[in-house]
Amino acid sequence: MQTYTLFKPALRRSLRSVFFQRKFTFIFFLVFGLLTAWVMFSVELPLLMGWNPLWENKIDPYRMILHVHAVAGSIALLVAPIQFLLPLRDLRPRLHRLIGRVYALAIGIAAPLAFWIAYFYMSPGERGAACIQAVLWFATTLAAVLTAIRAQFAAHRAWIMRSYALTASFVLSRLLIDVLHLPVNQVWGGATGFIVFSTVFVWLCADLVRCWPQFSSFFRSKFGAQLRGN
Repeated sequence: MQTYTLFKPALRRSLRSVFFQRKFTFIFFLVFGLLTAWVMFSVELPLLMGWNPLWENKIDPYRMILHVHAVAGSIALLVAPIQFLLPLRDLRPRLHRLIGRVYALAIGIAAPLAFWIAYFYMSPGERGAACIQAVLWFATTLAAVLTAIRAQFAAHRAWIMRSYALTASFVLSRLLIDVLHLPVNQVWGGATGFIVFSTVFVWLCADLVRCWPQFSSFFRSKFGAQLRGN
């Protein structure tokens, strides 16, 4: 009787090749995963378990909404790297679509709840920027879903990278503000300025990573011969 394996030998060889081709992606997600774990154990776990009295008083009016948002956002944060690290669209298209649906559903829950929390419970100075960030988070994910349905895969990759960049901005903000205690009031012009900065920063990073092969090819073609000659 034939046993089922997730990846057959030919596919395993393909995965090894992909690892060497995407080694910088693997290194990035390794470092990002360690930072995410640091944030989760330093901030999210005490928040979930009620170990921080200051946070307990602050979130009491919207505790359940925040917890659902946090769980959905964490699911999106954790499942998406599988799509970037492994060529599932070619090797396991059904699994690729399943993970994509889980990610989109998680954002479909987390982003509206983020908007709700921002609109009703954040300070007036932060409310507008946080609401816009939540809308962009939802809109980029919706654009990724629609372009995938229409088989516009180049556009789909662009939108899903922007969506995940906004998902990952949570780790950036929690790391700098709640773990490293960066004085955002002095450095970034307050929490509103930091929200705007982090949103623009991760969006630009997503587009830079997506376009990096074209940039790399351009620089090699323009300056590679000169460097070899020297």
